[in-house]
Amino acid sequence: GEKEFSYFTGFVKEYYSISLNFKIILYRIDIVKSKTNDIYGESKATEKKYLTPIELDIAIDTIEHETFFVSNNGIFNENLKDFKFGVLLDELKEKNCVIKRGDFIKYHDGNKERNFEVQMVDNINTDNTAYGYKPFYTQVVCNLAKENIVLI
Repeated sequence: GEKEFSYFTGFVKEYYSISLNFKIILYRIDIVKSKTNDIYGESKATEKKYLTPIELDIAIDTIEHETFFVSNNGIFNENLKDFKFGVLLDELKEKNCVIKRGDFIKYHDGNKERNFEVQMVDNINTDNTAYGYKPFYTQVVCNLAKENIVLI
């Protein structure tokens, strides 16, 4: 029941913050202050305004990347394409935030800071329930953000 669920999610939260130690910064779009195109509803990078950034502990699911050679002497470039991670619903509730499609994520992979745009947020999925009781985390899917889309 609820007591076991609370114990389980407390354990998972400690595991996320201490053992995994992966963090992101969430930049939520301020839809009131951001300017948008009247026809398409889109904003240029310079016209986007953000709410206060929030640091979140996450569990990385996958980071898809592609590696390709630039020249014959072995110089190669590695591009991250997709980034999928989980974040606990309790942490989102504690920090009073909701991750939405179109928000941006800043992630430092140990070598470089990279910006991603949120494409999909899945709060209710049978794969993310504790003992089939109720959801305890949300899965977020992002794509690498192009530099002309985001300035954070």
